[in-house]
Amino acid sequence: MDFIITEHGEIILKTTNLIVAIDSEKLAALQQYAAKKDVCVSDELVDAMERLYEKIVPAAVREYLESKPELPPSRPSRSRSEP
Repeated sequence: MDFIITEHGEIILKTTNLIVAIDSEKLAALQQYAAKKDVCVSDELVDAMERLYEKIVPAAVREYLESKPELPPSRPSRSRSEP
């Protein structure tokens, strides 16, 4: 696993961007209605990926990855941007 140590000594996981193809009109409609409900599409996608990870990756593997001493046991805050 890759991680970054910030200037404040915080350890955060490096992220990878994922490109997903979607019909332009569907995306526009999704963004329009998400905004009306004060929902961030990106945040929803991150949550969906986390649920997929938890569903597919065996618990023992997740526990192993989270138990590494140099990494925090939870994913980084969404408010952080990739450097």
